[in-house]
Amino acid sequence: MVQVGKIRTPKAMKVTFEFTDDDREELELFQQSRKLWVTFWEIEQELRSWVKYNSQNLSSEQLDGVDKFRTRFYEIINENQIKLD
Repeated sequence: MVQVGKIRTPKAMKVTFEFTDDDREELELFQQSRKLWVTFWEIEQELRSWVKYNSQNLSSEQLDGVDKFRTRFYEIINENQIKLD
């Protein structure tokens, strides 16, 4: 751990991943993982805005549907142990 002021933070971590020509599919999945996280985060933010601020001027019935979808979205995210914060 490195101490910065009164806040303790972990040391910077450097990780190297190596892929062979036989690992092409694994490499493509690895490259997509960050894009998928950003996509999930953007969806989460959009759904939050729709429900909290009704940014799309939805009817109460539509908002209920969005809220139900958002709840299920969070369940799936949590089941797969993905952290969006």
